[in-house]
Amino acid sequence: MHTSDASRLQGGQDKVKKIPTYVLLQVAPLWLIDPLEKTLAVFQLESARWVLHGDYAGNDKMRGEPFTKVEIELGILWLL
Repeated sequence: MHTSDASRLQGGQDKVKKIPTYVLLQVAPLWLIDPLEKTLAVFQLESARWVLHGDYAGNDKMRGEPFTKVEIELGILWLL
């Protein structure tokens, strides 16, 4: 994992508690949504390490696992 990837995983208690459990259970992909910053980071589990596969912000449009056939416009998320 690159340094920038690791920094995206650091943060609140919820992340600190859950992310290691997701590795043990091999739950992937991992989407980290920050509604205040209006960002979405998508990680995949590779060799028991989280690797950043997509970094999106604002009104970006994205396709990410497990919804690769659906284009998601992030701007809609920030309205909720």
